[in-house]
Formats: sequence, C-alpha cells, structure tokens
Amino acid sequence: MTVLSTINIPSSSISASIIDTTYTQSTTHVKNSTVEIHGTLVLDGVNVNSVIDDISKMLGVIKRDTKFEEKYPKLKQLYEEYNRTLEYYKTIEILKGNYD
Repeated sequence: MTVLSTINIPSSSISASIIDTTYTQSTTHVKNSTVEIHGTLVLDGVNVNSVIDDISKMLGVIKRDTKFEEKYPKLKQLYEEYNRTLEYYKTIEILKGNYD
C-alpha cells in the first residue's frame, strides 16, 4: 500500500488519504461537521457530481440562485409559490388515485 497524500481536518475526527491500489473501509461518526469538496467526486469509478446533476434533471429540481433572490425578492416568492402549487396538485392526484 502506497499512501500518496493525506488530508487532516482540524477539530474533527475526519481524515482522508489517497491510497494507491488498496481499499480500506472504516466508519467514523462525526457530529456538526462539514465536508467540502472543490472539484469532482469519483466513487468506485462513478462521477458523483454527474449522477447528482442527472437525478436533479430527472426530478425537475430547479436550481436556485440565492444572490438573485436577494436582489429580486419576487424570484423567491415565485419559487415558493410554484412548490406550494405543485404539492397541492400532487396531493389532489394522490387522493384521486392517479399519482404514480
């Protein structure tokens, strides 16, 4: 096993190592921590960023721009109104037995 790089995050019990050709598994429980990855996350050869983008598109998730919502409060209002209306119609369809 060759460790190529190790990252330690201060004040938490998270560490990550880039290991050449060896897989090790461990479980760490950390409360109130944030992990930020600037770049592409690849897990077992799968680009997780692309998978999340594809799922978001399939579900019709609208990407919000909070900077514009601060500048134009109407955008936030419309987004919230859309979600309330969508939930209303989904509920009606469920009650009718038409929603899959």
